[in-house]
Amino acid sequence: WALEAYGAAYTLQELLTVKSDDVKGRVRTYEAIVKGRNIPTPGVPAAFKVLVKELQSLGLDVVVRDKDDQPINLRDYTEDDDREDDRMSESELGVNVLDTDDVMYDDEEGVVSDADDDDEDESVFDDDEFLADEEE
Repeated sequence: WALEAYGAAYTLQELLTVKSDDVKGRVRTYEAIVKGRNIPTPGVPAAFKVLVKELQSLGLDVVVRDKDDQPINLRDYTEDDDREDDRMSESELGVNVLDTDDVMYDDEEGVVSDADDDDEDESVFDDDEFLADEEE
C-alpha cells in the first residue's frame, strides 16, 4: 500500500498484471476467463529472465528469492516444462526407430556401405616417400 500512498498507482498496476511475454500465464489467464474460473498466479515474464541473464553477464550474482527468502530456480518457470507431456510416442507418429545394425554410412567418396564392412580399401602412405620430400 506504500506504493499507492505515494501516487505510484501505475507502477502497482504494472506489478500486478499478466505480462504479454509470459506465454503460459497469458494462456492460463485466457482459459480461466473463458471458463469462468479464478485467474491463476502469473508466471515469470521473459523480459525478467532476460534482465537476470544480462545482470549475470555483467558478473553480478543475481539470486531471485520468494517471500520466505528461499532461492527460486527460474528454470522451474520456463515455457517448456509441459513439453514432455505433449510429446507423442513412436506408435502415435507411425514411425519406427532404426536399429544401429541397419545404419549405413557414407565414406569420403560418397559411397554408401554397411557399418560392418571391414574390407574397405585404405590408402597406405609409404614412409620413404615422405622422407624423400623432407630431404629436398
